[in-house]
Amino acid sequence: MLTYRHGQRVSALVSLRWDQVDQRQGVMHINRLKQGNSSVHPIRGSELRATPTAA
Repeated sequence: MLTYRHGQRVSALVSLRWDQVDQRQGVMHINRLKQGNSSVHPIRGSELRATPTAA
């Protein structure tokens, strides 16, 4: 769901780490590949509920 809503490529999803997802602040730090700009994306309530708690 996160990949689709935030327009990530498969390669960005594969490289996503739990430390890039801040559930308390409701944001996800995206490192764009292929010369894209890295950015911070808000995570909506439905996305937060679908995201398991990081270990």
